[in-house]
Amino acid sequence: MSETTGYDTGYDPTPLTAKQQKAAVLLAEGETGVAVAKQVKVTPQTIVQWRKKHLFQAAFNLHRQNIIDASREAVRAGIHKASVTLLELLDDSDPKVKLQAAKLFLDKTDSPEMVGWGIGETSVEKIIEKEYRKAHPLTGLLSLGGEPDDGILEQITEIVRNADTRWVVSMKDSEDDDSEE
Repeated sequence: MSETTGYDTGYDPTPLTAKQQKAAVLLAEGETGVAVAKQVKVTPQTIVQWRKKHLFQAAFNLHRQNIIDASREAVRAGIHKASVTLLELLDDSDPKVKLQAAKLFLDKTDSPEMVGWGIGETSVEKIIEKEYRKAHPLTGLLSLGGEPDDGILEQITEIVRNADTRWVVSMKDSEDDDSEE
């Protein structure tokens, strides 16, 4: 029974065994349940049961996230290496190679990924402010200190314009109904 929800969450706080940890890693790497069961010397049904454990799911997800992060870094490194090679080819002595490199360079640098658009804030303060404003659209505009600038006032105006005003109409209708009696 969870103390916070009052519901039976099925949470088992027992730490994972070495076999369970290995199974989580192997599954995260894409192995099938049957193959993992053979490698850690348990039945496939045991793997099914382990997969239901919250700690096992968390370990599996952590390993998957690590794999995804490593893959993203490999792609970034590949993009950098390809860019360097392409830049070197722009200086090639063969005019045909230069022309092909120039065409490819101009074609690919038109994409936001290649020129760095959309990377996001690099200031921790700006990131926190953006998250706060997203979570608290109206109060977040004014509660971070300082005087509201025109941009903030425009945002407030936009929020108010987009607000659902049906309740105003229904309140007015009910007032009109009261006055008719």
